[in-house]
Amino acid sequence: MLSKSLARLGSLATITALLSFSLASAGPSDNSLVVGSAQEPTDLNYWVQNSVITTEIGNYLYRGLVYVDMDGETQPDMVTEVPSVQNGRVKISRDAKGKPTSMTVRWTLRNNAKWSDGSRITADDVIFSHKVYSDERIPVPTREGVPSSIRKIDARTFEERYNTPWVFYALGNVYPILPAQDWSDLYDRADREARGKSLTEGTSIFQKTFLSSSLVTPNGGPRTTSGPFKFSRWVRGQSLSLVRNPNYWFKPSFGEKNAIQRITYLFFANTNTLMVNILSNKVDAVANTGVEDSVQNLGILKTRARNYDVKLVSQALWEHLEINQFGNVQDVKDLGLNDKRTRQALLYAINRRGMADDLLGGLVKVSNTIVNSSSPYFDKATLGAYPYDPAKAKKMLADLGWKPGANGILERKTDDGRTVRFTLEFVTTAGNTTREKNQQYVQKNLRDVGVDVRINNAPSSVVFDDAYIQHAQDGKWKGLFEFAWSSQPLIYTGSEYAVDDPKTNDIDDYVPTKSNNFQGQNIGGWRNAEYQKLYVDLSDEFDSAKRKALVKRLQAIMVEEVPALPLYERSALLVFRKGLVNYQYNATSRYPGWNAWEIGWASRGAK
Repeated sequence: MLSKSLARLGSLATITALLSFSLASAGPSDNSLVVGSAQEPTDLNYWVQNSVITTEIGNYLYRGLVYVDMDGETQPDMVTEVPSVQNGRVKISRDAKGKPTSMTVRWTLRNNAKWSDGSRITADDVIFSHKVYSDERIPVPTREGVPSSIRKIDARTFEERYNTPWVFYALGNVYPILPAQDWSDLYDRADREARGKSLTEGTSIFQKTFLSSSLVTPNGGPRTTSGPFKFSRWVRGQSLSLVRNPNYWFKPSFGEKNAIQRITYLFFANTNTLMVNILSNKVDAVANTGVEDSVQNLGILKTRARNYDVKLVSQALWEHLEINQFGNVQDVKDLGLNDKRTRQALLYAINRRGMADDLLGGLVKVSNTIVNSSSPYFDKATLGAYPYDPAKAKKMLADLGWKPGANGILERKTDDGRTVRFTLEFVTTAGNTTREKNQQYVQKNLRDVGVDVRINNAPSSVVFDDAYIQHAQDGKWKGLFEFAWSSQPLIYTGSEYAVDDPKTNDIDDYVPTKSNNFQGQNIGGWRNAEYQKLYVDLSDEFDSAKRKALVKRLQAIMVEEVPALPLYERSALLVFRKGLVNYQYNATSRYPGWNAWEIGWASRGAK
């Protein structure tokens, strides 16, 4: 099997050759780290980023107020301590019945918090970042958990106010903290140009003047960062390099000079090419977006990658098929994708257990909701829903008016007299072999019940670009879209399928539409009034038992309504060269690089 992959992928030898200058001296010899990834960022725009690989690289470049360690504990990062009611930094206002109505959270930046150029990170940087992220002309993924307002106490101290209490304030700022010195002039210029313009026009101006700055592209790259590393060089389609930031506040206990000094990400067209380069000892470690968690890959790596440690680790990633449910899109309306009965029938038609066992060797868990099975909020009662039952799927589709037509593909008459075939578009990331195999598996399952599946894949840089993934209302994708939602097992908020922000109660805050400049995470446009109410109630429920009850009901709604077709919870193959220490992650820390300052080679003194 591997030899076939080598034959198919030989055309990429040129890229490998171009990179040989950096690979020759990789690893302990020059205290560097080469990371292989099957995805490349579209850009490094942390105002609106929406991909796993961009987030991973961001762990090295930018830090937040806090971080989550391997045990799921929140630790202070940019700040002196994590606020709490006990230390007096959190104050909660309640009504006469004791229900929380608002809260304030006070943070103090550590004395040695500096940008990579040596200048101090101040409360003004935080306040500026909050202003940018709160600007409705900037299409951020979500504003869930963003404080209603923020005020400066002194140069190092600021206070966030939540008009609607946010239970998970201790996880730190939802908005990225980026340097005002780099971004404020760009923001002011875009703001001046957008004054008096419509929201749509203003968004277009901000996209051109602010969000498309060279600060996020290979032409420039981030000028100033806060993390353990700073930007060095980006060659589109090949590599991205970072160098150590001597001004980062955390230092490894074994000495900074003994830790990794340079990180180079190598981008490969697909996961098979990445596997070839691992087996050729061309990379030191593999990114979160690296090798799929298949029995075949695990077996090959365990047997042949003798220079690497290979571990299967839990991941809080929910692989699923998002569904376009915007009724204005003709295909959605014709196929009834905005009708839960259609979605239920499609789910009965997919042999998810077979997919998990046959394609993935039982390394993944079939799951019916986005709540991770390791979460205290997970409801085990959801596990048995929608067993593989093609006969039931056929009957449900027949009840909806579908009848076998030419070649067995279902057809039906629309209200306006047209005959439509059940042809369903299916999009995923080209080059991701596991997803492509899943796609073919689903295609066959659905064909068995009379549903024709038309595959329409593109590279991750295309499908995860906001101009594509956020524009289901425009019909950029019209049927199924396979990707993974990332979650934090210790919390659950429900924002992925919420409609309105509980802080503002504005219409369609979280559903990307033309009216809100295509912002929000509910990209398929699913709507449910009870789910939305539960989401609002969750945002200020501090009682853990009551919160669990709310999340249990929320999961029941997901199972009944099928806002997306659930597949499974993913595991990850953590692959790194023997002798590399502290390169690790799990379901709670989520990404390699959470502890970037202490990654190093044992042979160079790292411990």
